[in-house]
Amino acid sequence: MWRVHLVGSIKWLDNRPFDRHDYDELTHAAAVVPGAGDDTPRVAVSRVGAAPGLPLDRAWRPDDLLAVWAG
Repeated sequence: MWRVHLVGSIKWLDNRPFDRHDYDELTHAAAVVPGAGDDTPRVAVSRVGAAPGLPLDRAWRPDDLLAVWAG
């Protein structure tokens, strides 16, 4: 069986953050990923961040991604 470390979604929009609608789509899509379960971390990558209060395990912005590459 596959081991899934996370499921995620990228929304690279200028005018709105990753929101509840995006989170719900991520949750529905994760349900059909082989090896993903209810305890699989949910991650969002968004140009302008994530709306407050979403039950995401992580929300990364561009600076977060660049910091990884910079070491």
